[in-house]
Amino acid sequence: MGNSFTQWDQMEGKSNACLVELNHLTLLTSLEIHIPDAKLLLEDKVFDNLVRFKIFVGDVWRWEKRYKTDRTLKLDKFDTSLLHAVDGMSKLLKRTEDLHLRELCGGIDALSKLDGEGFLKLKHLNVERSPEIEYIVRSMDLTPSCRAFPVMETLSLNQLINLQEVSHGQFSTGSFGYLRKVEVEDCNGLTFLFSLSMGRSLSKLEEIRVSRCKNMVEMVSRGWEEIKEDGIINVPLLFPELRHLTLQELPKLSNILCLFEEEKPVLSNQLEIIRDGQLQLSLGSNLRFLKLEKCMSLVKLFPSNLLQNLEDLIVENCDNLEQLFDLEGLNVYDGHVRLLPKLESLNLNDLPKLRHICNWGSSMNNHFPSASLGNIIFPKLNVMLLRSLPALTSFSPRNNSLQRLQHVDLGTPFPVLFAETVAFPHLEHLHIWRVDNVKKIWDDQLPRDSFSKLKDVGVASCGGLLNIFPSCMLKRSQSLHTLIVLDCISLKEIIAKDINGVLLETTPTFVFPKLTFLALVKLHELRSLYPGAHTSQWPLLEILQVLECDKLNVFAFETPTFEQRHHEGNLHMPLFFIHHVAFPYLKKLFLGHNNDTEIWQEQFSANSFPKLTVLDVCGYGNISIVVK
Repeated sequence: MGNSFTQWDQMEGKSNACLVELNHLTLLTSLEIHIPDAKLLLEDKVFDNLVRFKIFVGDVWRWEKRYKTDRTLKLDKFDTSLLHAVDGMSKLLKRTEDLHLRELCGGIDALSKLDGEGFLKLKHLNVERSPEIEYIVRSMDLTPSCRAFPVMETLSLNQLINLQEVSHGQFSTGSFGYLRKVEVEDCNGLTFLFSLSMGRSLSKLEEIRVSRCKNMVEMVSRGWEEIKEDGIINVPLLFPELRHLTLQELPKLSNILCLFEEEKPVLSNQLEIIRDGQLQLSLGSNLRFLKLEKCMSLVKLFPSNLLQNLEDLIVENCDNLEQLFDLEGLNVYDGHVRLLPKLESLNLNDLPKLRHICNWGSSMNNHFPSASLGNIIFPKLNVMLLRSLPALTSFSPRNNSLQRLQHVDLGTPFPVLFAETVAFPHLEHLHIWRVDNVKKIWDDQLPRDSFSKLKDVGVASCGGLLNIFPSCMLKRSQSLHTLIVLDCISLKEIIAKDINGVLLETTPTFVFPKLTFLALVKLHELRSLYPGAHTSQWPLLEILQVLECDKLNVFAFETPTFEQRHHEGNLHMPLFFIHHVAFPYLKKLFLGHNNDTEIWQEQFSANSFPKLTVLDVCGYGNISIVVK
C-alpha cells in the first residue's frame, strides 16, 4: 500500500478502510504504508510482528525508488507522549534501521524518549525542524551500561535551532563506533560539533558536512580535563578514517583542530603540535577532500603535515584567512620538500586577506634570515584555480637571501606569483582571475620541469599584470592547448623580455606547437605579442580571437619584412604582416574593435590561411576593404 492509498479512517464501519482492520492479519511480517496523521496509530497492534517495513506517518514524505534498508520509519509531528498508548510503535522503533523525524514533540530530550536503550539497531538517523530538541542523546537518559547508537552509520541534523549538543555526558565503549557520515545544517545553537569524548569514539568516521551554523566556534569542544592524565597531556588522534570535510557558512569558526590555548609548556606522551600558543588535536592522515566556505573568523588552516593524503582543496569566501599552508617546522634548508604529495586540485576563491598561499612561519625569518632554501614541490597538483584574491602577492614569500625583482619604473619590489622556491611538475590547468596585486606570473628562474605540462592557461581581470610569460617559459609551454587572456588593463605584451632586457637570441622564435585556441580580449594596453623583432609559429592553432585590443599594432609578422619597414620609418603595419603560410590549421578568426590598422597587407599568399572557414570582423570603422 506504499505510495498509493492514504485516506485511512480512524474507526471501523466508515466509508474508507481503517488501520485497525490490519490487526486481524496476525501473521503479517512485511508492510509498506503511508498514514497521514499520527493520531490514527492509537491502539494499533499491526506493528508488533513486522520484519520488513516502510512506514510513513505525516503528509510531508515522498516515496522513493530505493531505500537504505528494509526497515524504514518516517514520523512527522509525532508526540512522544503517544508512545504509552501505541505499544507497537515502541517495539517498531527498537527494530528500525532507517529513522526520519520531522517536527518531533516531547521536550529537550524527545529523541531519547523514543528508545531509552540507545537505538541498538538504528543505522541511519535524520532529524529536522524540531525546535524542542536540545540534545540528540544524553547519557543520563539511557538505561545504565547501554551503548548509544552502536551501529549507526549516518547522522543528519537539519534546522534544529535549539540544539546545544549532539551528545552530552560519558557513554559506554562502543557508542557511535560505526558512524561514517555526519551532516549538520542550520543548527544555530551548536557552538561545537563533537565533545572530545565523542570525537575519540568516531574511529570509522569518513565524512563531515557542516553548513550554516552561525554560532559554531570549533569542531571539537575544548576539554583540558578530558585529555589530562596524571599531569600528562595525552593528545588524542581524532577521525583516523576521515576522508571528506566540508565546512560552509560558519561565521564564528576560528579554528578547526585547536583544543585549547595554553601559555605554559605542555608535557605530552605524544608528539604535540603547538602553533601560536595553541595545542592542536592530531587528525588522521586519510583526509582526501576539504572544502571551507564562508568561515569568516578562520585565519589559517592546520599545518600541512596533517594533509598528506589530501587530493582536493576548496577554500571560498573566508574573509579573514591570511595564509593557507603552514610550512613552519618543515626542513627546507638542506633539500627539496614534497608538500601535500597527493593534492591534485587547488581552488581558492574570494579570499580578500590572503597574501601568501604558503607561509614559512616566523621562525625562519628570526632564526635563519639568510638560509638557502630548497624547493617546495607539489608533485601531483594538476588543477589550480585562483580567483578574487586581491591581496595575494605570491604563492610563497621569498626568503631574505633571494634576490627580488625591481620594477624599472617604480623601483619597488616586483610581485611575482610563482617564484623559484615552488615547483609544479604536473600542473596542467591554471586559471588566474582578479589577482590585482601581482605584476608578473612567473619568475625568470624556475625549478627544473616546473610548469612543463601546462595545457590550459586562463588569465582574467588582473589589473596589475604587465605580461603573461617570461621568455624562459616558452620552452615549458610545449604542451599548451588553450590560452585565454581577458580584461587585464595594464598588460602590454604576452611574452616579456628577460629581466635585464637582453635578448636570448638576436631574433627569437616563439613556437606554440600544440596550441589550438587563443583568445585576447579587452586588453586595452596590449601592443604586441613580444616587445621587439621576433617570429612566431602556430602550427595547430584552430581558433583565434582578438577583440577590443585598442593599441595592438601587429600580431604576426615575418622578421625580414618587419625590419625593412621599421628601417624605412614605416611603423604602421598590418595586424598580420606575412607572406607565407603562418596559420596552416586556422579555421575560425574573430577580430573586433581593435586598433584601426590594416588586418593584413595588400598582397599575401593565398596559403597563409588555407583552412579558414569563418572570418568575423567588426568595429573597424576606418577599414573599407577586409579581403581583396
